[in-house]
Amino acid sequence: MQIFDLTPARSLGHDIAHATGFPFASPETRDIEGGQHKLRPLVSVRGGDVGDVFVVSALHATDGMSVNDHLVRMLFFIAACRDHGAVRVTAVAPWLPYARKDRVTTCVTLHPQRTETA
Repeated sequence: MQIFDLTPARSLGHDIAHATGFPFASPETRDIEGGQHKLRPLVSVRGGDVGDVFVVSALHATDGMSVNDHLVRMLFFIAACRDHGAVRVTAVAPWLPYARKDRVTTCVTLHPQRTETA
């Protein structure tokens, strides 16, 4: 089992790894020209006991990166872990943006009844 932290300070991932007793692994994160980036695990995540991966990422906006940038980077890193052979990947996001976007705040009738006359 591996714990990766995509936040810049990586303190949350270290705290989780210390509390659980599982190893903390640093990912490679590199910005490339044109707004692209490279994310990959630097340790093997292939099968066996290491096959479970936890990805810690704070998805709030920071200087130069929006909520969408953080979310896309986390999803790309999850895909990279799966491509490298991880059996299960669990995302740990202490704050999940967009979680309240689907909340219904007003009473809406989804299927209004029609009365048809002949």
